[in-house]
Amino acid sequence: MKGLTTDTGLNWLGFLILVYQGVSAMPEGQAKSILTGAVLTVAAIVSFATKGSGLSKEQGTEVLGNSKAIEEVLKAGRE
Repeated sequence: MKGLTTDTGLNWLGFLILVYQGVSAMPEGQAKSILTGAVLTVAAIVSFATKGSGLSKEQGTEVLGNSKAIEEVLKAGRE
């Protein structure tokens, strides 16, 4: 299974939170218990499937290597 990027994974988790709000408003009973379990199971699967930015380790190292120190960025912004 291909991992989800952080953006996609968090979008799905946000959607699942909205779904759970509807489930939590249901009257107590078997249906509410089953739907709560289903939503939490899907949320766990989405969380485990979320891998990060989608960059490989080499690309991440390259991005970090090309970044400037915060002091340089602030100095350039003030000039």
